[in-house]
Amino acid sequence: MTLINKIKENQLIARKARDPIISTLLTTLLGEASMPGKNDGNRDSTDAEVIKVIKKFIKNAKETNLVFPNKALSLEILILTEYLPKQLTERELYSIIPNLDIETISVPNVMKALNAKYSGLFDSKVAVEIVRKIGRT
Repeated sequence: MTLINKIKENQLIARKARDPIISTLLTTLLGEASMPGKNDGNRDSTDAEVIKVIKKFIKNAKETNLVFPNKALSLEILILTEYLPKQLTERELYSIIPNLDIETISVPNVMKALNAKYSGLFDSKVAVEIVRKIGRT
């Protein structure tokens, strides 16, 4: 099952359960997550595209929660995080980056190779930090 279909299914469950917080959140998420596919030939969005939208939602919710802390935003962050695949740990990235099939270890090369193979499965800020720590940028 694709990620967008999982979100659709959960949104329907939330609507039937008359849960306005989850229902509204997932309805909004579906609208945004559908856009990359619709804008590119009216197709379904890929899991990678949906993950990117979810990460954007989480980032925005975290930023807003810092300024205006409330339980609803914390709940939204928890719900959205459940849709993300398990992220690679810093330790896993440390072992993956030196073994990438790239000519030189530089931030652009590493990010391109990581996105090709592990799209949506890592925190790009952590990956960039690791490349800089390795010292070959």
